Amino acid sequence: MSMPDGKQIRNVRKLLSTIEESLDRIKAMPDGEAIHTMRVSFKQLRALLRVSGHYIVLKKKRVFKQFKKLYCAAGAVRDMDIYTLAVEQYFTPITIHSWKEKQSGYTTHLQNELLLAIAAFDIGKLTGVITHTMKHDVGQSELREFIWQEINSVAQELSKPMSDAAVHEIRKHYKDILYALPYLRRNGHNKELRCKKKKVTAMADRLGEYVDTCTKLNQLKRELAEDLPAEAIFILEKAQIDWLLLKHRQKDKLTKKY
Repeated sequence: MSMPDGKQIRNVRKLLSTIEESLDRIKAMPDGEAIHTMRVSFKQLRALLRVSGHYIVLKKKRVFKQFKKLYCAAGAVRDMDIYTLAVEQYFTPITIHSWKEKQSGYTTHLQNELLLAIAAFDIGKLTGVITHTMKHDVGQSELREFIWQEINSVAQELSKPMSDAAVHEIRKHYKDILYALPYLRRNGHNKELRCKKKKVTAMADRLGEYVDTCTKLNQLKRELAEDLPAEAIFILEKAQIDWLLLKHRQKDKLTKKY
């Protein structure tokens, strides 16, 4: 069964193709650029499937759950890379060698987990499931309705006290808005929404920075629980203090009106 022809369905095909190419690159070498491309393409795909209403059905499928597991495994590699680069700034050339060697072991383990997740995943099956499920194209009215719903939803969430987990979920909604906006045509009906792109991008960036800081602090907490030399503990605790202060400043920015 082939997908009905339509602009958004063609975009879904392109995203699936990009994901497949990224996975091939990751299998050859799990580099950060390929992982980033794959994860962004998944988020764009999820946004389009949410707009059309198909995501509710597809996320329950086994192959989609396998892909989500792969996406999370890629995220773990990405998070470790961010953490490693951030902590490296606190070590001197003399003290960094033994710590970096240990971190390399963690990274290798996470990369192996990612490769296992890729081996268990079949992009052809995912394409087949989406092809079978997506019976109609996404219209402009559906896009507008979806974006307005997401904007109203996050506005309500941002007015409440926010936990770290809540910020992470709010960021997902902002990303869906951001990835759906470019598909709106340039006409009078869409002008008001398209003008929001700059503000949405700014808020998504702020949310992303906050989530990354939370991720670094979680990784650091795990590492501090291990048996470490006194010098390494001193260095990591210095990083922890800096990041906690940064997290506080970043959270203050999230309360600004956008």
